[in-house]
Amino acid sequence: MAKDRGDRYQSGQDLAMGFDRATKNLLGGAALAATVIEKPVSITPGGFTPPPIQPVENKISEAAPESRRSLPLIGALAAILLFACVGVYLLFNFVFPKESEPEVEPDAAIVSLQLTVTSQAAEMGLIPTEDGSDSLNESPVENEAQETAVPLVDDQQPTDTPLPTDTPLPTDTPIPTDTPLPTSTTAPTFTPWPTDTPRPLPTATPVPVACAAQASGPFASQWDEEGLGCAAGGANTVCMAEESFERGHMYWREDNDRIYAIFSNGTWAGFADIWSESDPSFSCGTEQSPPTPQRGFGKIWCTYGNVQNGLGNATTAETGANGMIQTFDSGFMMQTPAGRIYTFYENGTWR
Repeated sequence: MAKDRGDRYQSGQDLAMGFDRATKNLLGGAALAATVIEKPVSITPGGFTPPPIQPVENKISEAAPESRRSLPLIGALAAILLFACVGVYLLFNFVFPKESEPEVEPDAAIVSLQLTVTSQAAEMGLIPTEDGSDSLNESPVENEAQETAVPLVDDQQPTDTPLPTDTPLPTDTPIPTDTPLPTSTTAPTFTPWPTDTPRPLPTATPVPVACAAQASGPFASQWDEEGLGCAAGGANTVCMAEESFERGHMYWREDNDRIYAIFSNGTWAGFADIWSESDPSFSCGTEQSPPTPQRGFGKIWCTYGNVQNGLGNATTAETGANGMIQTFDSGFMMQTPAGRIYTFYENGTWR
């Protein structure tokens, strides 16, 4: 092949035609050489007579046995040359095709080239036929008559075998990730050490202190030192008034001008004397005693409903006489004109 791209054949058809011309020239020269070779001329004693010169005809004469033995070698060389040309053509037109040249169907050009070379080789007698006859003995006219063109039909062109597709490689199986350990949601709490329970210190038992002033007179035998405490003074005689009721008693003390209602349920209440000499003797109810108290007792009984309801009606008339009183830190003690002793506590109870 020419190194210059411009000197190369532009298509498969041009290559086939050029190869056809080269093959005819090669085979024609071989045939001409075969006609010159003849049997050795016998030389007579009388002298040498040169053979007559005959014009070369297109019909090929029968070749000598030596030339027949060289014909297969020439055919082999031609076949090698043919396949070499085909390989070079395929290399430069399919492996390294021209960028600007249109692509040509390689199958038609190759088939045409093969048919042309095969027919010419058979015509020249280089390829033996199936019946063993030599094509050199046949006339070119008969060969031309027997030579038939094999038209190429598009439908007869061999279809391209599809190339096998690449089998996709197996995808890598993902490596399982480590499952994260559960995190602690709450921080551990520490149990505090138990604290020492404070023990109460023993308190000193108070030593009772002897009262400087104690109960005296009729109150000494019934003195409740724990409930009343120490005496604030000695026992005194006072003028008193008293009256009995259905559920208790009423007393008046001249020393402090107060009236005391003693209820049968164990309670007592003290009031200031609010009656005066200008007031009527009966403040309410029937003006008769009993059942209605009068003067100072009647004023308190009519004014305070809880006293009237707690004591009920009077059962005796009011009387006056002397009694005794002694005052203590938490109450007082009283002896009535009838000689009865009462202990009055600051919490509103009596004994």
